[in-house]
Amino acid sequence: MQLSLLFALFCWQNYTTLGFAKIRAPASMTALLAKFWTNKFRSLSNVPNETWDVGNTYTNHWSSPTKMINLDPKLRKSVWDAARPPLEEWSRAELHPASLYGVRIYTEGSMLAPHVDRNPLVISAVVNVAQDVDEPWPLEVYGHDGNAYNVTMEVGDMILYESHSVVHGRPFPLKGRYYANVFIHFEPLGHTLEYEEENAEDEETLERLYQRAWKKLQAKCADDEECEQRVDLNVESQVPYYIVPGSEEERRWIQTHPRSKADVTTFVKGLSAHTAASTGDLDTLRAIAKENPDAMRHKDNNGWNPLHEAVRGGHVDIVRWLLKYGLDKDERTHNGNGGSPMWWAKKTHGHDHPMVEYLKSLGAKEIPPQGHKKIKNEE
Repeated sequence: MQLSLLFALFCWQNYTTLGFAKIRAPASMTALLAKFWTNKFRSLSNVPNETWDVGNTYTNHWSSPTKMINLDPKLRKSVWDAARPPLEEWSRAELHPASLYGVRIYTEGSMLAPHVDRNPLVISAVVNVAQDVDEPWPLEVYGHDGNAYNVTMEVGDMILYESHSVVHGRPFPLKGRYYANVFIHFEPLGHTLEYEEENAEDEETLERLYQRAWKKLQAKCADDEECEQRVDLNVESQVPYYIVPGSEEERRWIQTHPRSKADVTTFVKGLSAHTAASTGDLDTLRAIAKENPDAMRHKDNNGWNPLHEAVRGGHVDIVRWLLKYGLDKDERTHNGNGGSPMWWAKKTHGHDHPMVEYLKSLGAKEIPPQGHKKIKNEE
């Protein structure tokens, strides 16, 4: 069994009885995505291939390339806003956006290896945007009951799933020309309250913050027998209740969240710097750098350092700080074969984003990944 799956078994707790459900996507979301697809998609040959690290086996991209059409920030927010209500009703949790991919297009012969998603991709949805197939291409999910289910989708269908704990994938080759999905991820119970309290005069400790959030959950579950069977309402939780108390993930979560008062000296790791950079958490990034300066230059399995994450997240202040710290404005991802920060900024945000303007003012180079071209200005 993959290490990530074992980790999920010991560190995650669940929100729903089965772990997934299929519904029709909200009409507002379906209309937005249909318009976007019509405006952006002409043919497979006009959509760039996704960049995958050498050795990555989530998809068989070496034989059946996946393609990606990025959503602009306004559309991402609209999709998040449309997806949140049905996911909150289903999970009975307050949700805050965690990640939203663009429209990923799988091509003929594609397969997706069974896996679980990383923290904080906890409560998620996949929406079928478009397809041209010869037969249904099912999503295989393993429910909390231990059984495998093959769930088929039509355009406009939406699968809700606990992506942190439900093993999911498409282990059968796609028979057809393409299959286009958008993936929408949320983290429950906490981020929303953090943002609500941003303007408070006295910063709350993470423990107090979660005591308040826990009381909200208790109120929601008090008259719900099924919810009470899943959640121990007598526990005062310091972290989201999908994380098992005392686990390694609990320590990691506390360290990486900005309102935490935990001692970072015990838990600092390279991944934490990536998380702080990607979420725009400058205070935590500074604390990590103080205790572990090497974490600022640490590269993940895809060759991304915190600078790349900050660029993709659109956090100019974080990028400015990291460059002053000594990181290279032109360092490429994927072990030197990937894109430079300027290339990723244009690919993620477009040519007119403040991140692109800032990097341009520094003379940053746009270096595309091996086999790719520079990003065209669509205006």
